[in-house]
Amino acid sequence: MSTAKIKNLILAALVLINVFFLIDVLWEKIGEAAERRQITENLTAIMEKGGIELHSGAIGEIRGPAAQSTVRDPFGEATIARAVLGDCELVESGTRARYESGLGEATFNTRGEFVITARKELAASDGEPARYAKRLLRAMKLDASEPVATGSNTATAVCEYRGTAVFNCVITFEFDGEGLVTVSGRRPSGVSEAPDVATRDLPTLLLGFLSLVRDGGADCTSISSVEAGYRLSVGAFGDGSLSPGWRVETDVGAFFLDAVTGAIETAE
Repeated sequence: MSTAKIKNLILAALVLINVFFLIDVLWEKIGEAAERRQITENLTAIMEKGGIELHSGAIGEIRGPAAQSTVRDPFGEATIARAVLGDCELVESGTRARYESGLGEATFNTRGEFVITARKELAASDGEPARYAKRLLRAMKLDASEPVATGSNTATAVCEYRGTAVFNCVITFEFDGEGLVTVSGRRPSGVSEAPDVATRDLPTLLLGFLSLVRDGGADCTSISSVEAGYRLSVGAFGDGSLSPGWRVETDVGAFFLDAVTGAIETAE
């Protein structure tokens, strides 16, 4: 057999392998879509019988993200401070870190919280705080949602880990007529996968929420959205976790359903 024929056979085999792989992926996606539809229909019927309307399209992801561990990251703190204040100096360390420059001051604590205050206005937002905040987030090396203007002089963004929202980590950018005056918020740092953490699924958590409502723990009659994401919890020394779960938006406010502990808490 000639070399050309052998090459053609190899190419044909590779094409067939790719075709079978694509078919397998397609069937998997079809199966996931069917599973999601069935779970959604069952949950909708159960919640309705319990007196809670689950709006059409309310449920996003059926499967939650994996649990993660976090640690304090001094390098990340320095990166954030320098992105806003330029060449700055670490003047205090420990449970509270503080950076200073001619432009202002930045402080960080073990819970992942920080405040950066300008002594004089930094670069102007040109009337578009969300666009300026997006550029600054890139410089700060922070993964976050698209910033949203919450007023003529304010923009906010929700932190993310690998594209998944960390609901209680929000960065706020405040401006005055001259420029940026304050950046503050909370963010996860030093994230790594937490080994062997058992989690509850969405149906179990929603049934727990239904029980809470029926027992008088919340006066809820409708659910408008159910979004998978994380909640950051940090100890006194900076070690913490990203607990997976779902944020449930209802007619009486938002709740976080913790997939690790099963706890149902008012969302921040």
